[in-house]
Amino acid sequence: MYKNLIIVLLANLLILILYSQFQKSLEVNDGKGYDGKYYYELTEQLQNNEKLDTKEPFKNRVGTPLLVSLMFDDIIFGFKFINILFSIALSLLIFLLANIFLNNYLAIAISVIYQLHWVSGIRYILFDPMGTDYIPLFLIYLSLYIILKNPKHKYSLVILISSIGVIFREIAILPLIALLIYDIYNKEFTITWKKVDFKLFSRLFDLFIPIGVYALTLFFINDFEFNSKQSTLENAVKWLYIKGIGQYLHSVFNVVGLFLVIPIVFRNQLKALDDKYKLLIITSILILLLSIIGGSDTERFIAWGLPLYSIIIVKLIVDNKFYKGYVFNIIALISILTFRVFWITPYELYSGNNFLPVFTFISNNFNFTDLFAMHGEKKFTSVALIQYIIISVVMLFFIKIRKKNEN
Repeated sequence: MYKNLIIVLLANLLILILYSQFQKSLEVNDGKGYDGKYYYELTEQLQNNEKLDTKEPFKNRVGTPLLVSLMFDDIIFGFKFINILFSIALSLLIFLLANIFLNNYLAIAISVIYQLHWVSGIRYILFDPMGTDYIPLFLIYLSLYIILKNPKHKYSLVILISSIGVIFREIAILPLIALLIYDIYNKEFTITWKKVDFKLFSRLFDLFIPIGVYALTLFFINDFEFNSKQSTLENAVKWLYIKGIGQYLHSVFNVVGLFLVIPIVFRNQLKALDDKYKLLIITSILILLLSIIGGSDTERFIAWGLPLYSIIIVKLIVDNKFYKGYVFNIIALISILTFRVFWITPYELYSGNNFLPVFTFISNNFNFTDLFAMHGEKKFTSVALIQYIIISVVMLFFIKIRKKNEN
């Protein structure tokens, strides 16, 4: 076990060293980025003991800015250091989680692949260091690991972790919600028209503990007044309205690549996976739903669940011996393009883009916003989506022929 963790750690350090030579941080707002300018402002206010009046909801995610304000004078470097540190810790945790389901080699591969994707882990932090994702993501995966190892006090531990996590970002409550749904699915509670198990009410009450911590945090940072001008429900409805099906599908392709066809092809086998996988599936669905209503960076939100999708997809590939044959090789090759393993993410706004993508841009010289389904120019994002749909249909056709021949 320790040997494998050392391998994952060394792979992470190699990725960090290698991509650091080529990937620069985006130049928008003097290197602070789009959302990052609000986290920078919040951190400055914390350093100077000023009133916290940064724009919501960024002001509410006070955990990482507070750590940076206490530990670093250089704010951008502080965010980069803390996020990379927890991203590497997350990669080690991903290995431990994947190793519950898969062998050592596949678990190592999944933990390393997470860091090689352009919109997750080390690579994305090098591009946009001013974020608050990686401490709560580490806590989310820690919660999932604890649940799956099934310790005696799993609910108490997950409640504690979630309560700490919401100070950093609201998403830290996801494992507690997933655990509740998982227990309902496994009929841990008696629910009929005439009777509802008291334990269910107890578990619902558990959700209010991290919610209460989050509310107290808002109360504290708003000078003991509830004066929020933001409506979470209003924002959720807005993003649900703005994001079309085609745009969202393109975002999913931008993260998962053609591996999206695997759970479609093996949907019956997906349903038949044992109960341990159900927790991963439930959490994945919650993340995908959140990515619809969470904001404009849809790909980044979807990538929060990339290790979970990878575990499920790899399990389906291995169990069905799908790795044999040319179809898998084509899907893997195109996914290397999707992940942009061999290209950096452009760090400056570039106005000279006049060539079409091949699933992605085979270049380093284009407007980086065109990598995102929502932010990119429609003439580019539409072409990429059409390419993904066409090749997916072709792959599904050949897979159907292969399965017919095998029968």
